[in-house]
Amino acid sequence: MVDTLEGRDLVNRISSNSESVFDEIIEAYGNKILKLCFVQLGNKEEAEDATQEVFIKVFKNIKSYNGDANIYTWIYKITINTCFDILKKRKKNYYEDISLYIDFLKDNKETEDIILRNLTSKNIRLALMRISEKYRILLYMFYFEELKISQIASILEEKENTIKTRLKRGKNALRRIIESEGI
Repeated sequence: MVDTLEGRDLVNRISSNSESVFDEIIEAYGNKILKLCFVQLGNKEEAEDATQEVFIKVFKNIKSYNGDANIYTWIYKITINTCFDILKKRKKNYYEDISLYIDFLKDNKETEDIILRNLTSKNIRLALMRISEKYRILLYMFYFEELKISQIASILEEKENTIKTRLKRGKNALRRIIESEGI
């Protein structure tokens, strides 16, 4: 199913008003978008609302998708912008509803970095929520979504070197919080 959600084939299906394409998009990307919204917003209900808002925007603007980029990259960008808009309205930097974070951020693979090896720790998750949202989203995109630097740069419309620098700063910020709290 996901294989058919790419490029020109998708554009042709959209322009022929194939209703099944909308179901396929939700089926293929709904959970990923929900997780991303939760990481950004820190609250399950807001994440669910934001996910609905994202897909409404996707469907309203689907004809503007030209097939040049991966559809997920296009949806991801809409998601990031939607979450940023919600955060601007809310004007909060710290999210108190962290209890459901466990359900959304389970990482089963081992990595070389102690931060990622210990993400099951509540304190690590709390530390992650305390770093700036611009770093948190990069860490999520790179480690959890396993997106390449070039993909992240495309989604966020930034230079690759900017993404690399922010990713490094994000890891350092997370490391400082972890070390200062003795985690």
